[in-house]
Amino acid sequence: MRWTTGACPPSGCGFLLIAVLLACSTASTPSSHLLICRHDGRRPQGAHRSGDAEHPDFPEASFDVVTASFMVFLLPDPPAAVARWATLLRPGGRVAVSTFAELDDAGLAFYRDRSAALRPFQTPDPEMDRETSDGSTMSRGWVEALFGDSGLVDVTMTEMAVRSVYPTADAYWDWMLSAGSRRQLERIPPDREPEARAALADVLDRHLRQPDGGYAKESGMRITVARTPSPDSRRVPRAR
Repeated sequence: MRWTTGACPPSGCGFLLIAVLLACSTASTPSSHLLICRHDGRRPQGAHRSGDAEHPDFPEASFDVVTASFMVFLLPDPPAAVARWATLLRPGGRVAVSTFAELDDAGLAFYRDRSAALRPFQTPDPEMDRETSDGSTMSRGWVEALFGDSGLVDVTMTEMAVRSVYPTADAYWDWMLSAGSRRQLERIPPDREPEARAALADVLDRHLRQPDGGYAKESGMRITVARTPSPDSRRVPRAR
């Protein structure tokens, strides 16, 4: 995992800027997702450091914002991580966490078929093959529980749908290599890759093919933001 030192240390990757803007905003309208950054209006700058995202080695009260982009559900103890991040914030500082929303039936079918198409070409990995997900990390309740013992207040969620467009099946393959799903492709030996690409293309044709060519998929996501209490605050954490 990676973060940026300075006023805003992010963990993970992906829709980081959205999370930063939401965390920095003083106004966010659910209907339009209007984002207003009240800092200097520039994208966060800084150097990158690698380290333990669950136990970042920074002094307490060092930052105004901590972001975790599509990675908190990969940590061994997500609630403990959020509680640790809270200690890094100055009074009034914010934590912003992005997670995936629940899949609909079409989404479940797509990912099921994608995994089944690639499995015959993958080298065995007993540990990874044992990995299962019941989708609980995509629920609102699971995300709300992250903040229960963190000491953070004013927990808010913003839900949105992100449409991703892939001009070719090879472009989708390259995208998988840039995301957590690369673990599925890294298990495919080079001599089996052409067959695996063809199998994946067949799944894309059945599920994501667009009338004008290429492929497109909508993914639901949540940005959850909470803040540390002001010195005189006595509010109880809540989600709305």
